[in-house]
Amino acid sequence: MYGTYHHGFGCNVESYEHKQELLKKHNVSEAADPVNGSRSWRDHTRNVQSESYGKAVELSESDVAALMRGDKSKTEEVSRQFERKQ
Repeated sequence: MYGTYHHGFGCNVESYEHKQELLKKHNVSEAADPVNGSRSWRDHTRNVQSESYGKAVELSESDVAALMRGDKSKTEEVSRQFERKQ
């Protein structure tokens, strides 16, 4: 990785220290950084389900097991539940 061209920075990243300088210069952080990256923040306070996906159908563990087994009657039942929610 080091010594190669980095498209995001538009230059070669020579070392870890150089990469850290570039991150600071461009005011970005690594995505998997546990301090400021994607692993440091999860918003659990609001439902982020997109309206474009429609409504969800609640399933019990037995429903999920039946669907995983390929139970056609359960699949049809869940499909009907889902269609009613739309």
